[in-house]
Amino acid sequence: TRSFSSTKIEMVSIVYFLLFCLSSHVCFKSILSTHAFQRCSTCKSVYTVHRKAIIFRMETQKESSNSTYNIDELRNQDEVPKIIRIYSGDDGQSHLERVPLKMSPFVDKEGANGLASPLEKCRGVSFRVSPPGYKLSWHCAPRRQYVIQMEGYIEIECGDGNKIVAGPGDVLLAEDFTGQGHTTKVVGNQNRVYVVVRLEEDDDMK
Repeated sequence: TRSFSSTKIEMVSIVYFLLFCLSSHVCFKSILSTHAFQRCSTCKSVYTVHRKAIIFRMETQKESSNSTYNIDELRNQDEVPKIIRIYSGDDGQSHLERVPLKMSPFVDKEGANGLASPLEKCRGVSFRVSPPGYKLSWHCAPRRQYVIQMEGYIEIECGDGNKIVAGPGDVLLAEDFTGQGHTTKVVGNQNRVYVVVRLEEDDDMK
């Protein structure tokens, strides 16, 4: 039997989700059908983000700073972080794939702990904004870099015909250096706010 608290969390998170959809013109036609809802990756990701934020705020008020958890349970959860990799294939086209991050237990100096991916060296970090309607035609990645979506949504199309919509919280690894490349288009009526993390040395630091 579900507790009143759990039901309240669900109701509040759904309200947050609907308000987000209405303000962002995000598709939420799949909400009424659980099976269809699972197929709508945009709706699912937005709902998950808001639900987790609400649960986190409510539960952290109850937990002490000395709370513990089972690291193996954390490692075995279905929600292992994945990134979207764009790479060049032998066919001269760019392709998309979702790659799970390699996570292992960590403990930092100040006591932060959990699972983390290996540290990677980078040359610089840049915050960028693109307006609604922005489109970058066929191009290859200028360098190996992470692109982290903060706000707004983009549609990426590769030469093999595959498309993907990336939204807040999605991380892309761009390393399609040859061939036709891919296109990038801002969808919706929001600015795209994102972070570029340059992983390799390059002469263009503008």
